Amino acid sequence: MKDGVDVGVLIYNELIRDNEIKKIVHGNIHPLMVKKEIPYPFVIYQRTELEAVYSKDRVVQDKVTMQIDCVSDSYSECVEVASLVRRCLDNMMKRGKLQIRLSNAEEEASEYAFKQRLFLQ
Repeated sequence: MKDGVDVGVLIYNELIRDNEIKKIVHGNIHPLMVKKEIPYPFVIYQRTELEAVYSKDRVVQDKVTMQIDCVSDSYSECVEVASLVRRCLDNMMKRGKLQIRLSNAEEEASEYAFKQRLFLQ
């Protein structure tokens, strides 16, 4: 990772290579939004915060907050996708590819879909 701006690319590459996630979402992993005709389930990710942490004279690191939404028309499938995404990113951290951890999670439902929202820092 060059800096916090490209963390989304790193996360996308990790999620799209995970066979269990790929099997369920059929490659439907997208930044920021999806088109209306995308079938369920799918994953949307976005960077919601980027803060540079400085030493005396330079940036030491970037503090990044990512939001990952797992969406499905089935509650159990939605939870399953969110669990797989969390496991995949936990494994990424264990391998030292990225220092990111789950900081919060919430869920919501609409008339058409269920959503598990993961926040990572």
